[in-house]
Amino acid sequence: MIKLTRVDDRVIVVNEDFIENISQAPDTIITMQSGRSYVVKETLDEVIEKSKDYKIKCRGRNK
Repeated sequence: MIKLTRVDDRVIVVNEDFIENISQAPDTIITMQSGRSYVVKETLDEVIEKSKDYKIKCRGRNK
């Protein structure tokens, strides 16, 4: 799960395994597999980094 900030400053947590796609033009829009979309303050690259970091942390716990 990754923590993101919506444009109205509310913090949300999403399961990155269910992200369908991420676009940036100019706002970052995350579309989930359910079809629900979120506009967030983080850039596309920041969302990708958060997702990578989370997966690395999870792998470390499984050792």
